[in-house]
Amino acid sequence: MFNLLSPLKTQIEFFEKHGQSIIYKKGHYIVSADNPSPWVYMLKEGHALSYSTFSDGTDRILSFIPPGMPFAQLGSFFNIDSSGLEYRSVDKSIVLRIPNELFLKQLSIDKSFQADYMQSLLRNQMHLVDRILYQGEKDIYARTIRWIIFMNKYYGVQNNDNSWMIGVPLTQEIAGNFMYITRESVNAS
Repeated sequence: MFNLLSPLKTQIEFFEKHGQSIIYKKGHYIVSADNPSPWVYMLKEGHALSYSTFSDGTDRILSFIPPGMPFAQLGSFFNIDSSGLEYRSVDKSIVLRIPNELFLKQLSIDKSFQADYMQSLLRNQMHLVDRILYQGEKDIYARTIRWIIFMNKYYGVQNNDNSWMIGVPLTQEIAGNFMYITRESVNAS
């Protein structure tokens, strides 16, 4: 078993060579919903979460952003509403960013960069389907078990003794938000 969101080499090399490095403190916005960001980002160190904020002010976690995975605001490539999409640092994080035009240019000329990007798109599709599956569980215990399997599949880290752990910082609040249940329900399950 391997982490399905593991970094892709050509993208990392390109971002490290051409990217502007920015340090974000814990809890800071990398991209806010009202920011028409012309950038593509890659987390170099630390942890970040993608959120969608609804009109009533509540937000839902969409995913952790693993180091080495490119991400962008919805309006970066097309003139569309961001739908409340935001990215925030979970802890001190180093983010590399490049202009979206440079990212698109590299996609058009570099076959290995294209292959890595296609691989990341396919992995993101699998991630989305697996999220729908655990969220569709009606029973809180079944949802919790499916969520733990999901978290290990996408964010798992293998230890030296061949055991696995979820390699992102979790709180009851984050777990509850991921599963769309209350923090108290997380504690009970």
